[in-house]
Amino acid sequence: MKKSNIATLSQKSFYFLNKSDPESSSYNIGKVYELNKKINYDKLSLAIEQISMKYSILRTSFIEKEGEIYQLISDYSSTVELLTDIVDSEIEKVIQSIYESPFKNLSVPPIRFINLVGESRSFLIILAHHILLDGWSLNLLLKEIEDYIVNEKIENLSAIDSEYYQFSDYVLEEKKYLCSEEYREDRRYWNRKLQPIELTNPMFNSISREKLDSYSQRLEFKLNFERHSLIKSFCEKHKVSIGQFLYSIFTITVTQYNNNISPIMILPVHNRQKIEHFEALGLFMNTIPLYSHFSIDDTFIDILLKCKETWNNGLIHQSFPFSEIKSLESLKGKNLSQLGRIIFSVENTGENGNTDAFKDYWNLKIAPKADLVINSIIKEKNIEVNIEFDPNILLVFQVESMFKQFEINVNTMLENKTCKYIDSVIYSSEQNYKEQIHCNEEELSKLVDKKINQNSSNFLLSDFENSKNSEDLKNSLRKIQSIFKLNNINSESTVGISIEKTFLLYVIVIACIKNKIPFVIIDKKIPKILKLELLNDNEINFFISEDILELCEVINIKNDVKLYSLPNKRSYPDFCYGIFTSGTTGNPKLVRISRNSFLSFMHKIKERYELTDREVIYSISNVAFDIFIEELAIWLSIIDSILYISKEKDIHNPMNLITKTEAIGASIVSLPTSYWHTLVDNTPSSVLSSWSIPKKVIIGGEDYNVKSLIKWQTSIGSRGQLINTYGPTENSPVSSLMILDNIKVGSIIGKIFDNVKWKILQHNRSVPRGAIGELYLSGTQLFDGYNTEVSKSKYYATGDLVQEVDDNILAFKGRVDKQIKINGIRVSPEIYNSILETPSLRKLLSNYSITTSKLNLDYNEIIIYVKLQSQNNEYNFKKEFYKLCRSKLPEYLGFVKLKFVSNIPLTRNGKVDIKKLKNFVIESEKVQITNNSSLEEKLQVVWRDILGIQEINPEENFFDIGGSSLKIFKLIETINIKFNLNLTITDIFEFPSIKLMAEFIDDKKIDKINVTQKKFRSVRRRN
Repeated sequence: MKKSNIATLSQKSFYFLNKSDPESSSYNIGKVYELNKKINYDKLSLAIEQISMKYSILRTSFIEKEGEIYQLISDYSSTVELLTDIVDSEIEKVIQSIYESPFKNLSVPPIRFINLVGESRSFLIILAHHILLDGWSLNLLLKEIEDYIVNEKIENLSAIDSEYYQFSDYVLEEKKYLCSEEYREDRRYWNRKLQPIELTNPMFNSISREKLDSYSQRLEFKLNFERHSLIKSFCEKHKVSIGQFLYSIFTITVTQYNNNISPIMILPVHNRQKIEHFEALGLFMNTIPLYSHFSIDDTFIDILLKCKETWNNGLIHQSFPFSEIKSLESLKGKNLSQLGRIIFSVENTGENGNTDAFKDYWNLKIAPKADLVINSIIKEKNIEVNIEFDPNILLVFQVESMFKQFEINVNTMLENKTCKYIDSVIYSSEQNYKEQIHCNEEELSKLVDKKINQNSSNFLLSDFENSKNSEDLKNSLRKIQSIFKLNNINSESTVGISIEKTFLLYVIVIACIKNKIPFVIIDKKIPKILKLELLNDNEINFFISEDILELCEVINIKNDVKLYSLPNKRSYPDFCYGIFTSGTTGNPKLVRISRNSFLSFMHKIKERYELTDREVIYSISNVAFDIFIEELAIWLSIIDSILYISKEKDIHNPMNLITKTEAIGASIVSLPTSYWHTLVDNTPSSVLSSWSIPKKVIIGGEDYNVKSLIKWQTSIGSRGQLINTYGPTENSPVSSLMILDNIKVGSIIGKIFDNVKWKILQHNRSVPRGAIGELYLSGTQLFDGYNTEVSKSKYYATGDLVQEVDDNILAFKGRVDKQIKINGIRVSPEIYNSILETPSLRKLLSNYSITTSKLNLDYNEIIIYVKLQSQNNEYNFKKEFYKLCRSKLPEYLGFVKLKFVSNIPLTRNGKVDIKKLKNFVIESEKVQITNNSSLEEKLQVVWRDILGIQEINPEENFFDIGGSSLKIFKLIETINIKFNLNLTITDIFEFPSIKLMAEFIDDKKIDKINVTQKKFRSVRRRN
């Protein structure tokens, strides 16, 4: 006969875990005891029989009935399996296979007793599923077995005092507890504790068990005796345990590395004998979630006392149900800054304590799967700390940095406990910065002279059809200089340039640099109306363009290239060149780079790019981007170098790039990363392997794909260097680089140039080495300012999140402002330019008011925040905008969603403040919707889910409120499943509103398909 009880909440968790993966041995709890001599099998069997009859847990199985999980307690005792004649050399394999055997069926008690007898050795193996027992309970069980066999004691056992609850009593106690006010208070306690955190997975997923050596690495260090003595004295004075002290220090340390978010730590309870009523043989909750939230203004001693309170409350409330406690999901394989699963354990061994078993538990057998496991072993004369970590999430460099920060925090707590957390000392990066002497104003001009005056018949520029040597360049240069002089264009002027990338463009640029005339390159493809705005807003004095403009034309330079004069009078001393960047606003901003900044970059080129005295450069760059300046600087700084100018048609097919570089013997080619992806992903490995590749292929502009990188490395080998460059336009034009020949991971941007100062900050304070923060740049390469304003900041906030992953080597970790690039192109200007070319939209729009943010990683779903001249224009703007989306916007922009705002807040750097932007969203007036049928209501729910819009007018067209080709398929699939239909794409186009679709579906349901389609399509045509 079997007695049944409702399973405990912990057991329910383990039951469903086992049900989801019955082949797993992750939750096996095993003890292997080597015996001093062969045990009497009959006596062992009798001991197990009597002990299992005493403890109902050893006879407990589990079944599921009507959605509830029950314990079934059998009247039959456990038995002992006998395995004999095992060869000694095979014993370890046999034990391993026993340990890894899963308990597939919990309807029989999931516990096994095995007496394994070899040639000269014998063992007792106890293996149970964690649903029954924990490791401490197995120790008690062995004590009872030993007492019975050695002392033949079964009634007055020394292992468990009779005053403690037995398992069946514990279940009843838990049931009472769950109905009590105490439980409700516990629940309120944990809800308050865990409220500030975004919670995802239940805890029991977080502590699944797995072979340690399959995913973790380990580092150790010791605190010396002097520190240990000070810690003991400090803890006695403040009435805290050493464990609580260590917990507070690690909480501070992990928070500093965790984007200033306090972590949840899981505390395994080792010394549980002191906890009342949990002494019973059987499972209880043996891990405590600790979450100590503190503010940036708390002192170290404040944090210590909060951690002490959390620790003590955790012990008191540790029976809080598993299903209610949640922790952050693991970050394995994700490019995020937070640590999700941290286990912190403390073992107090005393003077002569043996820690080998404790270390073996973590190092050799099993350990909870976590991003970070912190093991602290407190001895009489020192404290040992070892850290297990997932190398997919943390690097050795970061963990070593954590140790150093930990020691700094220990010293701060001991010596300056009233120090505020926010003011704590940080183990920061040591930069190799070399102060640059301000360059002579003539130096850049002399460098250009040296380039064009070389006594060589070799050509310097070529477009494959024509080539120009030194004499050709000088003759062309004289003509442009005479035009400049004739029209009084000098260092007090600013020249805008917007022409095709030809010889003439290079001659004009060289003439400007040589004569100290600031120049600004404007993309030839942007709308004329925007060009005129840029010229006037940025006080550009002269404009060289192929456009026919209503401006004062001065002279026709060549063919259709004209020089226009503008009424702007302002001048900018020491301004070398300017490039427009859209940043996060969607509004072009002119970044002005001084001659000194440009020259400072040129001084670094040969050293950092490892260039030779002769290079052949193949240029495919768009002149409006930084890559053009990079190529120009390489060409000018290497006197004996040739630059080949590509034609736009030559670069559409990546195979042309391979053909051209081979034909000219190119040694350098600089590619946007998106173009490099296209080249690698669409070119067979055999073609890449046979390519006579340039010595250096330079990429930059966005993050590279690891899959493409590995294919490149496999195909190219050591025949050519792949150099990843990084640098905002504001730091002219490259700030760091990394040779990727031996790199197997993504996002490495390398070492910052030594003429650039840098720091990584969170909340305007330095982060410890290895932590993620925003990159700030300074130094001689830094820009002078935006548009017509002079920059007053010594450091430029890039908006890029970075992390130091090795000594001064940085990795890119994303954007602070979530700026979007798709296929290497910023989304904002694409949309902005399209709107400017649409008069019906432009007249409704306030200037400079669009920004974008990406909603979904799988699709290009974009929100556009729009500021209109009047809120009354919302309907018209939305209607015209979605027409534009369907007709003009590039396909890769995907689904676009509009939000109207009253203002677009900006940061001090003139970038959109994304955090504040949502505060300015105008809530549209709710549409009065009257649904004529329950079917319309059901369709409303489907449309809302797919379009992400809360209120939808039943008569609105699907495509006018954000519907796209991707959304059509999702809509069809959902409706067909929900209503058991077989709609097609044609049906959505024919019946594009909720009202029409509902009527159409109603008619389909009464099996009048052909008639209905004919009727509604004729109605639709008439409408």
